[in-house]
Amino acid sequence: MEGHNYFIEAVDEKELVDFSTGKGKYFISDREFGGHWILGSWLNFILPLLETRSIETKEHLKSMFKELMIYPEIELIEKSEILLYHLHIYYYLRKENRIQGVDFLDILVSDISHTLDEAKIFCVKYNKLDTLAQIKSSINLIQGNGGLLAYDLS
Repeated sequence: MEGHNYFIEAVDEKELVDFSTGKGKYFISDREFGGHWILGSWLNFILPLLETRSIETKEHLKSMFKELMIYPEIELIEKSEILLYHLHIYYYLRKENRIQGVDFLDILVSDISHTLDEAKIFCVKYNKLDTLAQIKSSINLIQGNGGLLAYDLS
């Protein structure tokens, strides 16, 4: 992993959704919980770029979030969970002052809200109340770290 940055590769190869979901070569095993370790992607590949190429990296991150939200081949609930995981990490790292400057994701709040609203509607419609509770809990965590403050949980 050292020396090679998979986020740059994902940008160059137009594979930001694959990077965000940990598909293929972008997968980092979460030894504690199984699955893709999204925090590892941020710590190993995104944070170093934010320190050296901040403006460019922020634009690519916005693209990654936008592409993930509109990507039709990932089911809505899975997409929402991945989105919330990335948002949780982003806002946690901001709170810890590891990501500096203005909240560049503010511009995406409307799109993020739309995606999360669709997920909540789906959960209610199909009686997936445990999933709805998990989504709300994740949003609470993000809001506790200073993100999605304008988002209405109800």
